[in-house]
This record gives sequence, C-alpha cells and structure tokens, in this order.
Amino acid sequence: MNPKHYSTLMKLIHWIMAFQIIALLAIGFYMNDMPWGESKKTLMMLHKSCGVMALIFIIARIITRIFTATPEPRGNTIIQMTAKITSALLYVFMAAMAFSGFLMSDLNGRTITLFNMIDLPIIFNKHPELSKIFHTIHVYVGIPLAILIGLHFLGALYHRIILNDDVLARMLPRMCSKRKCRS
Repeated sequence: MNPKHYSTLMKLIHWIMAFQIIALLAIGFYMNDMPWGESKKTLMMLHKSCGVMALIFIIARIITRIFTATPEPRGNTIIQMTAKITSALLYVFMAAMAFSGFLMSDLNGRTITLFNMIDLPIIFNKHPELSKIFHTIHVYVGIPLAILIGLHFLGALYHRIILNDDVLARMLPRMCSKRKCRS
C-alpha cells in the first residue's frame, strides 16, 4: 500500500536540493559574465563546494527513492505521464550538471576545495580535452534544468490551484495543531 505523503527523509532531501540547485544555477549564471577576480574566485569555490554537496544529495535521493514507497500519482493519464517524464528528466539533468561540473574540474587537474577547508583528491589523470567536453555539458545543461524546475513548480501550482488536490501537500512538511495534523 502506498503512503499518503512522501517520507520525511524524501521531503528533507527534496527541499534541500530545491534551494541548493536554484542557488547553484543563479550563482552559475551570475558568474558566467563576471571578470576573473577575488569575487569570482570566491563564488567559484562556493559553487563547486555546493555542487559537490548536490552530487551527494542526488545520489542519496536516488537511493532513497528506490527504497522508499511513494504516494499514488494524481491526475489523468496525460498529467501522470507528464509528471513522470519531467521527474525523470530532472534527475537526469541534475545528475548531468553535478557530474559534469565535478569531472570538468577533476580532468583539468583542479582541486576542489570544499568551503575553503577540505581539498578533495584529484581522481583522474589530467585530460584538458575531456575537461572541455564536460565544461560544454555543464554550460548547456543549465538552461534546460532551469526550465524543468520551472515546469515542476508550475505543475505543483496547477495541482494546488486548478485541480485543488493534495499533490503539493504530500511534499510539504506536515503542519500540526492540538486538534489535528493536516497537510
């Protein structure tokens, strides 16, 4: 039997990743036109650090999703199919963005320093040509990922405002009062 809501762990990972990926995209788009200097260097360190954390959360989310029961889909067949496709593409593009960013730095021989505290080891031998390919992937995945996030957000609003169902509530933290808990 499927639960009425997503698990607390799924909700927590979802919302951490939502804020994190939106921030990463905003920083990435902002940095793109900045001249190289201390500000860009600091933003780049923050972007890479949060990107590594996003990669960890993506892996955790996929594992959790595999082993956790989820609520039944809502809406007609077209809505359900659209939701499944959008969700799958979000996972693919989030993973592509995180892995390409990591591999772009690693294959260029650049150490990623997490929050100016921990240097991650370089895993692969330096390969600048391959690094450029991952840079291209990283750059071109950003816009479609932003569009997918927008579609995901609009889908949640559509369910809440137009269909007036509980799809959005299933991913929100439960609000409890003395009388009853409601979504």
